[in-house]
Amino acid sequence: MSADQNDKPALREPEAEAIDFEVMDDGQEKAAAPSLADFAKAGPEMIVQAFRGMLKEKLKRWLIRSLIWATVLLIFAQEHTWAKWAFGLWSFVAGIHLAILLYGWYASGKQGAKLAQMFSGMTPPGPQ
Repeated sequence: MSADQNDKPALREPEAEAIDFEVMDDGQEKAAAPSLADFAKAGPEMIVQAFRGMLKEKLKRWLIRSLIWATVLLIFAQEHTWAKWAFGLWSFVAGIHLAILLYGWYASGKQGAKLAQMFSGMTPPGPQ
């Protein structure tokens, strides 16, 4: 049986593959790098957006969790008196939790103006 070239282990390293690429200019001027003042102006909006994104995720989780608990407790409430009391207590606590989440959403919009005032006082470091 003759040995085939494919059956032998590689005794030499494979050659490196050359990749040719061409950089093309799209004709647009490159934008200047944003300065610290630009970041300071965008700061309040970025903080509010991050906070609202977090609240949006919490509201989604609250909705899913509430639907599950409400369904389970209402099913048990058909047969058991204790489940009616548990449902009433749970709905009160869930309502307070929802009110806190919604107030956070409302307050984050109102606090954007205060954050803008705070950030507007910032000056970039360097010679003045």
